[in-house]
Amino acid sequence: MPLKFIVMAERIGKILEELFDSLGMQEAIAQGKVLSLWEKAVGEVVARHTWARNIKGGILVVEVEDSSWLQELLFMKEMIREKINQLVGTQVVKEIKFRLAQGR
Repeated sequence: MPLKFIVMAERIGKILEELFDSLGMQEAIAQGKVLSLWEKAVGEVVARHTWARNIKGGILVVEVEDSSWLQELLFMKEMIREKINQLVGTQVVKEIKFRLAQGR
């Protein structure tokens, strides 16, 4: 790739990042990433028994299949929070609240 193209792409990326920041969209983008990266953060086995439902104000709400999983995840909460933030690249998740899934 020509150097000129690379420099132009970097400038466009920087401009878009500044635009998203000014519109307050960076946090919304990061929050969307949290939900889409849930399985990668917790692994396939845990993901089969849990559902990341939403994130608002830094609080990630996760529904859990049953009380056994709920108890296990309470012990893993901080590790999961750190892993998600690492994958997203920012400290978007401040807290995780687990709740039993209704009607599953």
